[in-house]
Amino acid sequence: MSETGDFQFSTVEAAAIATDYATNIAAGLQNLGGKWNQLADLGMHVNSGESKYLEAR
Repeated sequence: MSETGDFQFSTVEAAAIATDYATNIAAGLQNLGGKWNQLADLGMHVNSGESKYLEAR
């Protein structure tokens, strides 16, 4: 298995992430969502907890 952050991927999944842009974007969004939730669990609410904003306005 290959590991990226908190997520583990099989060899086949890792190859798909490396070679297919849509799979890569999906994996990146999964990772971003996980980090967002980790911050929220720590009481850190970025952009007042509004996930529709990627950066502070």
